[in-house]
Amino acid sequence: MILSLRNVSYSYPDGTPALRDVNLEVRSGEIAFVLGPNGSGKTTLLLLMAGLLTPTEGGVTFYGKPLGNWFRKHCGILFQDPRDQLLAPTVWEDVALAPKQLGLDEGEVMSRVEEALRFFGIEDLASKSPLRLSRGQAAKVILAGLLAHDPEVLLLDEPWSSLDAEGTEHLLELIKLFKERNRIVVISSQNSDMAAEISDTVHILKNGELVMSGLASDLLVRVEELREIGIRPPLVPSVSRMIFPADPPVLRFEDLLDRLERTNSRSSRP
Repeated sequence: MILSLRNVSYSYPDGTPALRDVNLEVRSGEIAFVLGPNGSGKTTLLLLMAGLLTPTEGGVTFYGKPLGNWFRKHCGILFQDPRDQLLAPTVWEDVALAPKQLGLDEGEVMSRVEEALRFFGIEDLASKSPLRLSRGQAAKVILAGLLAHDPEVLLLDEPWSSLDAEGTEHLLELIKLFKERNRIVVISSQNSDMAAEISDTVHILKNGELVMSGLASDLLVRVEELREIGIRPPLVPSVSRMIFPADPPVLRFEDLLDRLERTNSRSSRP
């Protein structure tokens, strides 16, 4: 299972270019982060990957097939402002929308909705109008709907911007669950620390161009390059670079701690 972009460019209706000649692919079981400064094209890229925008040039495929209306059953997306995608009269009906569109029987729909509401701790919102929700509550409702849908491709646009600490923990559990189910997860964000914590691959945009793409463990330790692009490097490699300027930075806290312990051990020897 591969979601692939080949030579994809996109321009807005007024002719302003948003993305230029982007090539990337995301595979089953992979958590991919799209990082970049404001205005770099991250949201546009996610909308192209969802099939909600059509490339000006190039193409997006899933299972080698060009995206179309058929792809909606396979893909779920969280917008940057989740309140923009709440459609039904009640929260329960909103979470049930996607399962119903899959043609599931009533019992399965009810089971999925109830499980999803419990997962995010929002059972008390079930009968509430989506119009009366806070942004954080709206995000949890959309995420619950994505869990009930269980798509093969999960796309999240700046998901942590709407969530409190508890919501963030639930989201991380959801992402872990989708990885365990061998789904594709793509996250657009400026949160390089979260990318360092959970991503497998990273794709970095600047001014609509893909300037870096590869394993998170390779790219997120390039502290100086990230700063030049306009991305705040993750904390651990930044601290690693400060403490051990002569050594390659490390990405994980555990690796930094190990390096500190080994350094202290050597310095304490007689």
